[in-house]
Amino acid sequence: MTAQKIFMAGAVSVIFWLGLSLSLVAQVAVELPTQSAIRSALAKVKPAIVQIETIGGRDSIGGTRVTNQPKTGLVVGRDGWVITASFNLAHEPTTIFVRAANEQRLPATVVSKDHSRKLTLLKIEPSRSLAEPELVGRNQLAVGQAAIAIGRSLDWQNPNVSVGIVSALRRIWDRAIQTDAGVSPHNFGGPLIDLNGRVMGVLVPMSPQGDEVSDGTEWYDSGIGFAVPLEPAALQQMLNGKSLWRGQLGVTFKETDGYASSPVIAACPGNSPAARSGLQVGDEIKQIDGVPTSLVNQVRHALGAHYAGEEVTISFLRDDEMLSAKATLAKDIEPWRHAMLGLLAQPAENGVRIRHVFPQGPAAIAGIQVDDRLVAINGKPIASQEALELELMNIAVDSVIAVSVLRGEQERVFELSVVALSAEKSADVTRQAADASKLVPLTVAESPNLCHGYFPKSDRPSALLMWLGEPGERDPEATLTRWQAWCDATNTALLIPQSLNEKRWTRDEIEFLNKVTEQARQQYNIDPFRIAVGGQTTGGTMASLVAMSQRATWRGLILINAPAATRVAQFQSEPKQRQMVLIVDAAAEEKIAQQMERWTKHFEDQMFPVTLLETDPSGIPEIVTQWLAQLARF
Repeated sequence: MTAQKIFMAGAVSVIFWLGLSLSLVAQVAVELPTQSAIRSALAKVKPAIVQIETIGGRDSIGGTRVTNQPKTGLVVGRDGWVITASFNLAHEPTTIFVRAANEQRLPATVVSKDHSRKLTLLKIEPSRSLAEPELVGRNQLAVGQAAIAIGRSLDWQNPNVSVGIVSALRRIWDRAIQTDAGVSPHNFGGPLIDLNGRVMGVLVPMSPQGDEVSDGTEWYDSGIGFAVPLEPAALQQMLNGKSLWRGQLGVTFKETDGYASSPVIAACPGNSPAARSGLQVGDEIKQIDGVPTSLVNQVRHALGAHYAGEEVTISFLRDDEMLSAKATLAKDIEPWRHAMLGLLAQPAENGVRIRHVFPQGPAAIAGIQVDDRLVAINGKPIASQEALELELMNIAVDSVIAVSVLRGEQERVFELSVVALSAEKSADVTRQAADASKLVPLTVAESPNLCHGYFPKSDRPSALLMWLGEPGERDPEATLTRWQAWCDATNTALLIPQSLNEKRWTRDEIEFLNKVTEQARQQYNIDPFRIAVGGQTTGGTMASLVAMSQRATWRGLILINAPAATRVAQFQSEPKQRQMVLIVDAAAEEKIAQQMERWTKHFEDQMFPVTLLETDPSGIPEIVTQWLAQLARF
């Protein structure tokens, strides 16, 4: 290499390193003020962040394992008031301790809960006043501003910190703000603060799909986290010992697509706040407290921040006239009692064909017969099972109605008094048999799960059962061997999906199970009123989650020696969700029998028609397929 080339190479190297050094200096100059501001904000709020320790309690919450490692809380009152995420205490510990700044561990008691925003208020008796943080009003928050998530679960001396921004406001039906700062069980109950050290909200797991304390934990450190602003009025009620609940109006809308459907009321229970305010079926909600509501989800959003006991003003359209009413929101809405005529139906041209009449039911007493075609109720035409279901949804139990049927070519009108939908069985229901077929593979794009389907040879399967086996079962032929004779005898299609994990089913698989079922339903033209999901032991528990994930799809849930998932306890019978439950004890064990009886009582209390039966394992296919044959009852 010549001297000139060596000189040029050296000059380039010097220029490069000089440029890099200047760049680093500039970068440090930019970063230092930000780092200093974060440290300053942390120092300001740090004395108000406490550590919570628990002893005893359950091992898991909603499938999420619970450990007794320390958790985080936030001081909200100088004389010993501490708030934390309800998730931190949902395992029902026997003892709770709080360690505040410069204090020893002090025993704490639960004072009140905000069930809507998943917060729990604790009280300790400190020897000196505690540091109380400064709160930020909701009207001062802005998308894009810096946000710092803090927890005190890992190290008492050094809180765990993650930094991001406020990525959205008024999330989870106007109850939370969203951040991309890391949010996880390590900082649940801790504060989300701004660069001035002011508290924007308390970090909690949240999800728009559910209100259980564990809903939202699946977004662990995903860049989607939520913090609940501390509303002064709500906090004061909690300090006074009052627990708070989400306010409910008690209406069901005609369409379920929240982002595309107008909020037209399809059902309005007589004991609901909506009915007491004067709202009726067919009304379209136009405003709530002056906020326009042209879509179903806008109604949900407008009501989401309200608590039970609060009053809202509702503007609604009825017969082209704008009206207004005031409604006091309720904590609970009583489970819906579905009306029943006492018959089994199936699709027919220009009406609904009656395929069975339950003895001693309203239809039988009135004189309605098998093969009659139901064409109208109270003079309103009924052209399909869907129309019949919708009409019954607006008929109160014990009402007297006029049912029009075609018997041959002659129309007849019968008067009958409807009863509540029941799980009554009938021994002489005619079943349609079909010829044997073979298993076929079913796949869903972008899903790694495997599923096989069995569809007896017929023009149309009369019912569809998705059977969830034990995790790790990999032989669909063996499963089919147990079911095929009864599937053929009752023309029942069978889906046999496999879990990805050999040890457990997971919630992530629910989407696949729903999609593969819808695919099979459409491809094989299956009656949508006879689709059920069930399983034995672990598979049954998973089936309960699937059944409640899309309640309009799953008309039946079958539990064999299996408890429902814990979160299923929050569901109750609703106007547009005409579901039935079959519980089978096939274990001959006292512990399982007691468990099955408890869940039977729970479903009965929530107004689900439920059947509890006992059998030996070999009798399961017969019991299930016969029950499916009586599923589409009206």
